[in-house]
Amino acid sequence: MTSNYTIPFNAFEVNIANMVGTIRTGSVGAGDYEIDYDLSNTVYKNGISFEGETPWKLLSLPTSWRVWLAYTFFTGDELFIDNYWDFSLSWGPREGPLRLGATFTYADNDYFGGRFNFNYKF
Repeated sequence: MTSNYTIPFNAFEVNIANMVGTIRTGSVGAGDYEIDYDLSNTVYKNGISFEGETPWKLLSLPTSWRVWLAYTFFTGDELFIDNYWDFSLSWGPREGPLRLGATFTYADNDYFGGRFNFNYKF
């Protein structure tokens, strides 16, 4: 289940989003071997983003920058990482099909991650 609320300020937007979902593992078998982790967790994600216009165009569409901060945590069965933070930056057409960006992830247990994002709506 998700909720999403956008607050427009002329050329600037603030977006607040929340999500709750359930994750359960299933068993996998091959021949005489079977793996069953038997995990059941509820995941919660809360985030806020800020978006503003840029002077550039992409695919003849006006573009925007977006900064996003999200916190995700899990309840239920014990996990090695039960919560993490994502910080994202992206650029692309506000209403267009393409966005480019990067995300940095931080979690307990000395976990750091990063990824480059290429989003295309179809």
